[in-house]
Amino acid sequence: MRNYVDSVNRFREVVRIYREKNLGTSTCPRRAEEQFINDHGTVISMEDDNISSRYYLDFMNGGLEAY
Repeated sequence: MRNYVDSVNRFREVVRIYREKNLGTSTCPRRAEEQFINDHGTVISMEDDNISSRYYLDFMNGGLEAY
C-alpha cells in the first residue's frame, strides 16, 4: 500500500505520515490530522474509498479561504 501512496503525484503536494505501529481506525486519522494541522495550519481530509468531483479540491480550498 505504501508503494501506491508514494506513487501518487497528481497533486501539488502530498504529505504522508507513516507510523511504525498501527494505531487503529479510531486513533490514527485523528492524530494524523492533529499533527498535520499543527504543522501546516489546515487540512482537507477524506476517506480513501470516496469518489469526488473533479472540482472537490477547488470547493474545499475555497471553504478554507473563506472560513
